[in-house]
Amino acid sequence: MRDASWYAPAVYEPLAARGVALAHDDGEGHAPSPLDSIGATAPFAYLRLRSETPYDDGAIRGWAGVIAAQVRAGRDSYAHPRHDDDGAMGLAALRLRGLVRAEGVTA
Repeated sequence: MRDASWYAPAVYEPLAARGVALAHDDGEGHAPSPLDSIGATAPFAYLRLRSETPYDDGAIRGWAGVIAAQVRAGRDSYAHPRHDDDGAMGLAALRLRGLVRAEGVTA
């Protein structure tokens, strides 16, 4: 997580005035960004899914729900998975997209 001082109106307001997203980081090796920071400063949401540990089905379902909620709120959503050498994150991204679509939104 960034320093906690990033999650305050003094930071959100200038970013929002310019439509700049505060990227959400799911917190591999550190505390995650607060969930309420997702989509808080821009007309879109940007999530960095950076776990070194493969995402299990429950985690992928959770992120699908978060993304679907953002899309329903009118925000395009972009999830950037961590790159890896074996393709597990790519497969997780495909599963995530399928689950978001199953929520009734286009991914």
